Amino acid sequence: ERLYGIKKVDKISTKAVSLSDKTWESGDTIRIRFLNGSVPLQEAVKQVAATWLEYAYLKFEYVSGEADVKIGFDLDDHLITWSTIGTDCKLVPQNEPSVNFVDLEYYLEEEYETFQGNVLRAFGHILGLGVENSSPAAEAVIEFRPQAKLYLMLFCGLSEDEALELLAFYGTSQTNYTDYDDSSIMVLALPTTVVRQTIHANTELSDTDKEFIAALYPKIYFERVNLTSNSLSATIMECAFARDLFEVNNVIYGLSPIGLYSFDKSKNPNVKAFDFTYSMSPYVVDNLLYYTGNAGPSGGGAVSRCLDTDNGTITNVAVRWNNQTGVIKGIDNVTYFGCANGLYYLDTIDGAIKNKPLYDMNGVEIVNLPIGKLLKDSEGVVYVSGYKNSEQYIFTIDDDTTECKFYLPTWDLQIMSLSTSFSGKIYYRNNLTNPGFGYIENGNKIAISNHSGDYTPYINRDEKIYFIKMSIGVPFVYKNGQLNSVGYDALSNANMIFLTMTPLKHSPELILFARLPLEPVFNVYIIDPEQNDTYAYKLPTGDLNLKNVVETSDGQIYFYGEKDNEVGLWKFNK
Repeated sequence: ERLYGIKKVDKISTKAVSLSDKTWESGDTIRIRFLNGSVPLQEAVKQVAATWLEYAYLKFEYVSGEADVKIGFDLDDHLITWSTIGTDCKLVPQNEPSVNFVDLEYYLEEEYETFQGNVLRAFGHILGLGVENSSPAAEAVIEFRPQAKLYLMLFCGLSEDEALELLAFYGTSQTNYTDYDDSSIMVLALPTTVVRQTIHANTELSDTDKEFIAALYPKIYFERVNLTSNSLSATIMECAFARDLFEVNNVIYGLSPIGLYSFDKSKNPNVKAFDFTYSMSPYVVDNLLYYTGNAGPSGGGAVSRCLDTDNGTITNVAVRWNNQTGVIKGIDNVTYFGCANGLYYLDTIDGAIKNKPLYDMNGVEIVNLPIGKLLKDSEGVVYVSGYKNSEQYIFTIDDDTTECKFYLPTWDLQIMSLSTSFSGKIYYRNNLTNPGFGYIENGNKIAISNHSGDYTPYINRDEKIYFIKMSIGVPFVYKNGQLNSVGYDALSNANMIFLTMTPLKHSPELILFARLPLEPVFNVYIIDPEQNDTYAYKLPTGDLNLKNVVETSDGQIYFYGEKDNEVGLWKFNK
């Protein structure tokens, strides 16, 4: 007869199983080291143990150095496979096992189901689970024989205290428990010499095991990022990413009223300051960050600057743009700046910023033409929108050839901002008294909606355009002449006003921020274009109020938000 799951231990009490003081923190990484055993045996243990991680929000890291859990094979003179309970594993000396398996290699080769059951049961103990037989709910189900203690002492080698511990039922105040589950992996096999009716061990997780461990270690969707610096205060670091978030080469940059900062998760300290003035209107070209610094909330006193993210140097730029005009790199590898008094470019030969002449359809130069918007299509062609004297001009720059493509005289007296371009269509939004969203094709203006679209509509790979009707705060999708609301029937409140839309880089999903009227707290939704454009779900933010979002090049998603009067960056575990 052999027992499983009970450890003969002098220094550490294993009685209080499943208690909060023996469970790990949800999201913890548990470091595990094998003290001996063959590589195939170790790999087989890893594979089976990972079954728990499908339901518990934890991580196992197998190490060769200092570990929380130390696993041995046949290192005990008793014929008992045992495990220390939960975080008590950390109290066991590094050169001693906190878990010991008996004859596991034999079971791996000859009785795989028994091997699987032993591993799952031991790792259940590691995660803080006790013996199911000792659950308070088991007292009405299991009846021990009068000679049970003597049998455990004589034939199983347990001390009197250990035998009594095995035969005792835990009190309801000692442990988290459910109704007795005879299918649980944590059921300890006991012969009829101990109990009235033989109890067999199980070899896989029961539904209750899965539900219980998932509730014990629930998924943490948002983890607070620890911001560190050699010179910046905690208050400054927390507020540094309050407004504009973007990334270059996995480094997150934040522009805010207190300056320009970066967060590099690969470094410690991980926060660096570049500019301590009011910073706004960022554009990234290659590894150069163009932005407006030394600006008040209205942009007064602004100086255009360029941060080289490779070496951290900042230089002033001779022209000024705003977030409606922009900075963009064309197919000719030239950087263009849209400004209030014309189009400018960075000369690749002498490094000077120079004016780019623009001519109307008759070849007459248009002097000091205010630029409304720059955009680039999938082919790299740059589109330039200009507006002067109630007349709209749209130019293209292709291989350094500038051409006035469309001349739009007094169209509703609107300034039209270009949004995007594909398949020969230039999509626009009207800005003034008669809002609208549509496209221009072959010089003709085609209206899609009488509501103005978002500043930056998103086009996915199926050439669907997603945008928010700004006047009513509703997300929409447009394709092939059809305009439909997106996921609206799945949202929790029909009064929700959607404000921003951010496409992810590594999936087709979009993140939307929304709020109820007159409420400052933002709700966050994810829309999946591959789910018929009607699938939307709300992120479980709880009491975390999120403000904006950025995705890094390696697919990690970070939010800026506030919880319990603490603000800063939060990592989203998708």
